[in-house]
Amino acid sequence: MNFTQKYHELLNTILNEGETRPDPNREGTTRLQIPFYSLVHDLRESFPVQTTKGMRWKSIVVETLWLLRGEHDITSLQEQGVHIWDKDVENYKKRKGIDREFFVEPWGRVIMRHSKENSNSVGNMYGVHWRNYGANVEYNFTAGVGIDQLINVIDGIITNPYSSNLTIFGDNPQFREHQALPCCMNYMQFSCSENPEGGFFVDLSINYRSHDNILGYPWNVAQYALVLAIIAKWTGNTPRYLRVVSQNVHLYDNQIKAAKEVLTRNEWAFKEPKIVLPSIKPDMRFHNYINKDWKEFELEDYKSFGKLNNQPKMLGYDR
Repeated sequence: MNFTQKYHELLNTILNEGETRPDPNREGTTRLQIPFYSLVHDLRESFPVQTTKGMRWKSIVVETLWLLRGEHDITSLQEQGVHIWDKDVENYKKRKGIDREFFVEPWGRVIMRHSKENSNSVGNMYGVHWRNYGANVEYNFTAGVGIDQLINVIDGIITNPYSSNLTIFGDNPQFREHQALPCCMNYMQFSCSENPEGGFFVDLSINYRSHDNILGYPWNVAQYALVLAIIAKWTGNTPRYLRVVSQNVHLYDNQIKAAKEVLTRNEWAFKEPKIVLPSIKPDMRFHNYINKDWKEFELEDYKSFGKLNNQPKMLGYDR
């Protein structure tokens, strides 16, 4: 069963078994949701990209590399034509007053914000946690030194591949009020198994606290498959299983028509692609690798249906 067929089964489950609930974070919006869903995909067979709707591979790669670099300012995304965070950043600025030059902490100390530098920031979200866990990017100071969880995982795969501590926390409750929206992906764990042909198979399990299934789900599956492929290649190993465990799996009310349209399209019409990653030079640093042009991260023979007629608008997090 290919990824797109599994995805169609998930959409059918939500439509047939989902319960309607109000969305507490988007006024006037409802969700059709099921409690949880688990997917496993073998990257040795294909790369999990939806074929019943055209996926913006450039945007997926650009955002993924942005996350791997630990960035929080969306300017570099915008300069490359990727605008998926624009609405959330605007809502965040309105909600938190990030354009103010000063604010007063509860104990009375006046702290200056990065009012200019951070006016285009998502705050303390994924990339910050992956590469600088414990630091608060909204302040002009950093209390302590953040933890580079991603580099620790890479070092662990190379030096101690059987470790059960190859983990990355994707959220930090300490900074929940300093985020454009609560982090949906909150945990990653890598694991390694011997490959009879040499090296190791690298697997990745991720947990989502909340998952919308028209815009978010297929995008995120492809995105974390790319993360797995990059980390496995960088450590000289083979990517194998991607496991995505999603909680609060839902369709927003403006996505129902789109979901039904997706299901009218043949999930077997196109073969799922393979991925071709840039080569690694012996003296290349990881930072330089994830600064490569997105075009070097190639999907081989990707074909799909076109854009949905009922393509929904992205909903911003407004509370």
